[in-house]
Amino acid sequence: MFNWVIAVVMGVTGTSHAEECASRAGPDDYHLLDICETAFQEGPIYTATVSASLTARPASQQVAIYRFDDRWYIRIAGFRSEEGVVTTRRRELPIPDSDVERIAGLMNDDVLRQLAALPFYGSDDMICLDGSTLAVMKIEHGRRLRGSQHSCAGRTDINVLAGEFRALALKHDPEFAGSLSGLSN
Repeated sequence: MFNWVIAVVMGVTGTSHAEECASRAGPDDYHLLDICETAFQEGPIYTATVSASLTARPASQQVAIYRFDDRWYIRIAGFRSEEGVVTTRRRELPIPDSDVERIAGLMNDDVLRQLAALPFYGSDDMICLDGSTLAVMKIEHGRRLRGSQHSCAGRTDINVLAGEFRALALKHDPEFAGSLSGLSN
């Protein structure tokens, strides 16, 4: 059974704000890295996350890059749905500093402010069937910057940036190829 949602939206923009940790509780949170954990509050942490509403749980894919105990780690959470069967996969592994430099360079404050200013649903007169939300986020020194868009906005710079996260994840674990499709550019 599908629940279709039709939204008529005018002038809604992405956000560049602190995530509300209390508002993040939900049925899909087990699959994603919990950035509200105390260990991640100071960062740096970089994430790209896609969440879909009409897809079977966990309905979310995420690549997160964070520093812990003087090492960089990548945490990959993916899923695929084939013939009604949902398969999830998660993996966390250390990565070299050089792999993080590219993502960190792409996730500077100016870029995130520009991404946050993109209209969330695309054009102002968009009529949109329910889809997915793609978000990129950076946490550093307790400050969070986020840009997000709905799939109805079409392909934008947020998709390109999410594609960089996906490429890095596949570099370290190619078996995620079919499980991170929502992050492809």
